[in-house]
Amino acid sequence: MATMSDERVVEILNKSFVRGRNPSVKLLKGQIERFDRSASTLVMVFQATPELDNGNGQVMGGFLAAMMDVCVAQAVVVQSTLTQTVSTLEQKTSLLAPVRLSRKPDAAPVLLRCKATAIKRGKTVAFYEVSLSDENGVLVAKATQTTLVINIPKHSPKPQAKL
Repeated sequence: MATMSDERVVEILNKSFVRGRNPSVKLLKGQIERFDRSASTLVMVFQATPELDNGNGQVMGGFLAAMMDVCVAQAVVVQSTLTQTVSTLEQKTSLLAPVRLSRKPDAAPVLLRCKATAIKRGKTVAFYEVSLSDENGVLVAKATQTTLVINIPKHSPKPQAKL
């Protein structure tokens, strides 16, 4: 069987995000922008909308950490060609600048770009560095993340009913 290309894997995942297959990615309005296998990096773009407001006109820090967590998870999924996922063991996040949201009702979302880079990857544990920048290239958050790598069980055919 031929191996699926990275581009095809990214296409499949992005379509699944729009359909809501991963509700957290849909909430954060995330899309994979690119994956570079040789550099072990994945870049995602997120849209910060008023739903992410902390009450002070800024994106709540937990949502920024969630964006970085999602980016790492998708890096593993793409790297493994849809055969592995992750469970986060630890994320150390530093919030470096606020992400301000417009108070205007028809304002465009704030675009955020997240880059996850695998520093070390074993059979069951991976370590990533992650950065999150705003649309002007301002670094708003950095994180390191340790994840448990989990094999996704292969689907077995459904048993046929006997007549």
